[in-house]
Amino acid sequence: MSEPQGGAYTSAVRLNEQLMEIVRLLATEPDGLQVKEVIRRLREVIPPTEQELTLNPSGAVRYDTNVRWWSVGLVKANFITKDKGVWRITDDGRQALIEFPALDDFTAELDRRYQAWKVQEEAGKVAREDWSSADAVLAQVPEGRWVSAGDLGKATGFAPTSVGIHMWQSQPPRWQVVLRQNGELPADVYGVEDRSKEQRRLLALEGIEADPTAPSAARLPLDDLLAIAKTLTESDGAWMVRGTSIKGGSIVADWLGESFVSIPASRLPVLAEDADDSAIKTAVDQGYDSLGYSQREAKVDEIRAFMRKMRAGDLVLATVDEQIYVGRVTSSAYQVDSPALRSNMRRDVEWLNAQTPTSTSDVSTRLDGRMRSGADVIDLTDVHSEVAALVGASSQVPATPEGLGLGELAEELIEELLIDPAWLHEFVELLRVKKQVIVYGPPGTGKTFLAQEVAEALGGKGHVTLVQFHPSYAYEDFFEGYRPTGGVDGGVSLQLVPGPFRKVVDLARANPSEPYFLIIDEINRANLAKVFGELYFLLEYRDRSIDLLYSSGASGPAFSLPANVFIIGTMNTADRSIALVDAAMRRRFAFLSLHPEDENLDLVLRAWLAERGLPEERADLLVELNNRIADKDFKIGPSYLMSPWAADDAGLERIWKTSILPLLEEYHVGDALDVEKKYGLEVLRSALPVEHLEPSAANSEV
Repeated sequence: MSEPQGGAYTSAVRLNEQLMEIVRLLATEPDGLQVKEVIRRLREVIPPTEQELTLNPSGAVRYDTNVRWWSVGLVKANFITKDKGVWRITDDGRQALIEFPALDDFTAELDRRYQAWKVQEEAGKVAREDWSSADAVLAQVPEGRWVSAGDLGKATGFAPTSVGIHMWQSQPPRWQVVLRQNGELPADVYGVEDRSKEQRRLLALEGIEADPTAPSAARLPLDDLLAIAKTLTESDGAWMVRGTSIKGGSIVADWLGESFVSIPASRLPVLAEDADDSAIKTAVDQGYDSLGYSQREAKVDEIRAFMRKMRAGDLVLATVDEQIYVGRVTSSAYQVDSPALRSNMRRDVEWLNAQTPTSTSDVSTRLDGRMRSGADVIDLTDVHSEVAALVGASSQVPATPEGLGLGELAEELIEELLIDPAWLHEFVELLRVKKQVIVYGPPGTGKTFLAQEVAEALGGKGHVTLVQFHPSYAYEDFFEGYRPTGGVDGGVSLQLVPGPFRKVVDLARANPSEPYFLIIDEINRANLAKVFGELYFLLEYRDRSIDLLYSSGASGPAFSLPANVFIIGTMNTADRSIALVDAAMRRRFAFLSLHPEDENLDLVLRAWLAERGLPEERADLLVELNNRIADKDFKIGPSYLMSPWAADDAGLERIWKTSILPLLEEYHVGDALDVEKKYGLEVLRSALPVEHLEPSAANSEV
């Protein structure tokens, strides 16, 4: 079993003897033992050596500390549990003592289980990482080029193995172009035929034939990847650290006077400067085992952000008495003895405005919203320019959510769409101002078609994502949620998987100067409060941020909705009236009607018929049909008749019988109405004035 950070043993055999003895001790205690009692009894069986009785830098006896450290391996192997200071044996632990009574066999089984846990932990670590920077670099890889996982890792700061796991689990946009070093498909190595076929299909669409490997000439060089990464990550980091001690009082005055910033870590063993996520988690589990699971996870997130994500050169912000102090980090993280037990883990800071702090009332709404997160360490990198502006550390003008403009629709497109230009201009203007628009109307009015055409014209086809809501759609489908994921070793684990909205937001954040559109078809068919969850808040307050249900840890980053994300919903009023949409959703979206009674839709069908030399009678029939439908929400849109089928009488009859009449039968369920007699094609034709009929139909009347 690999040694956790901080452990020190001269004999592996002695270590293994102690671990097995701990399990034996707990096997005799069905209710478990307090940790102090476990150590006391262990000392009687395996007495400490002279070296083990010395004190470590934290003032604790090495024997006791090492037992706490190494016993974590028993927990990971599921031989024992630790809960609020009480250790208990598990059923697996009892079975191991029976099946592996010899020390060597017991140790081998312990190591096997521990290694299996490490593999699972690595997959979980990858899922918890913020991959937005790597995904943004990947999105910029030119079409027709592929990259190796190793090169992408070097360009973005991730291990190649982690890159591979992320691509396998999450499949971010353009995942298919990430291959092995020699151009081989990862799925080929693992024998996953369906995955290989899909990746080859996607590569072929870009002109890359992987048979059996992708051509080396199409590989994007590492230098080009590094150049892309540099372009996307030029801004420095920025952080907020709350200056409250474990007793609740502020220690910002100490930070300013002694030029540092800190977080409390009094019970944390000494960690190496390059400690990874696994080492940090193990240290927290050992030092804070009396805390609940969620509290330990929050502590892990806080320490990970302070030790690994924060960098020398980043800006750091602290507040006290409605004043904001900003400094620049000048060292890596280090641990010190702190008698006050409130500033054990530190970074040196050069405070830039210690004498002239900024009032909290003078910051932008967006920065104020980001500072409202409840975490103790908050990532403010996305508003770095606004933090820098507080002390004049940046010459850049802080970006505003309103800074992105949408273009205008081309005249050629307006002509092709046939609809009233005023309606299209209003649509674009609502998107520009409100950013969220719902186009509503009865079936067949072309809502989804127009939404796609407008979005693709404004953002480009690659920046438009379409999803369709349905009654069972949930937050986990839409934004993110834990799902069973197959690993390369054939195992199954729960991984946090991004949904379409999360992917759109991550891409938009990585490319803030470009618009991204999410089209939600049939938006009113789902339980909107259930689907959007806490995101409801951000639809109204884009300059604020919130903690997410799953992925926001204690250190953040809290989630915000970029200004360059635009949402278009389509709502079929025949399925559910707009009156049933709750007030919260009404306040967050602009609503734009697209209805058969609108003159622009009547003109759409007539223009479409004229372009194709088809009789105008089709439009007159639709007008007559809708005049007979009493409920406005059930009137029929022109899309039903804008089909090649409508070119002749036989096709028109087919459309009427198979598409239009079934809709109206559903509308009149329970009315005892003969739908054919009221809405049938021949019935409507007989009601039209003779001059409105086709020549053949008019002659038949004479």
